[in-house]
Amino acid sequence: DLAIGMEMFQQPFQPALDAYIAGEINEEEMLRRTDYFERWRFDYRLYRPILRYAREHGIPVIALNLDGEITAKVGKAGLEGLDEGQRTQVPVDMDREDPAYRERIKQVFDRHPQEEGKDFENFLLVQLLWDEGMAARAATYLEGQPGKTLVVLAGQGHLEYGQGIPKRLLRRLPVASAILLNGWPREMDPKAADYLLFPQPLELPATGRLGVMLDTDGKGSGVGVQGFGDKSGAAAAGIKEGDRIVRVGGKEVALYADIRLALIDSLPGQKLPVEVERLSAEGQPERLTLEVELH
Repeated sequence: DLAIGMEMFQQPFQPALDAYIAGEINEEEMLRRTDYFERWRFDYRLYRPILRYAREHGIPVIALNLDGEITAKVGKAGLEGLDEGQRTQVPVDMDREDPAYRERIKQVFDRHPQEEGKDFENFLLVQLLWDEGMAARAATYLEGQPGKTLVVLAGQGHLEYGQGIPKRLLRRLPVASAILLNGWPREMDPKAADYLLFPQPLELPATGRLGVMLDTDGKGSGVGVQGFGDKSGAAAAGIKEGDRIVRVGGKEVALYADIRLALIDSLPGQKLPVEVERLSAEGQPERLTLEVELH
């Protein structure tokens, strides 16, 4: 009797996942309502078979991750930066007294270039919030659904050595559990997990790309173009910086997610009509449709 907990979705968007599993909305609408492309951005096709399998068999999918606005604020200003409503979403019983966890997070912090003045204690607190928040959500679900087996899908940093989600879930709810990690590539350390899996390497087929850099914060119709990548099909077709993409392949574009959805199953070499809004010499908006070969 399964349920699937996913780091890739944030807790406020649970109703959208429920509606998708129930067959009330389609995949595209689920991705829009969960803000998937703004909040996670890894290629959705990595997880699509799991979500579709869950929908086909009526398996609940649980959004484990905390609201991204909470972790962003804590990363900048600590818990003091949260408003009253956000504080209610923070686990109250966080375990901060784990020296091994602290040392592992410090190694991660030191490996990455940091903005000047970035505070390690806030960085550590964000990691704690992620792990404690996901563990608390998983424990709450299991408490309300006795007999369920919950498969938690999360990055290895949240699972290895049991320091992230597993230890914090078991502190709240002592259930039988096991940790499975991808064995490629890592040292054969038996303390890292209960099982290491060595699957055949697989790659997703390439999707077509417009070759544009997008201005997702600008004002106006559609999404603005602020630059081009190498070998840009959009640039070759005549799209210019400052244009605003309003339609791709027949799909209207209002947000960044719309472009991702329009291209999700496209192929390199495919040609798509792309409609843009451009200011004329007189400063008036005009619409142009250009055929773009995807790269």
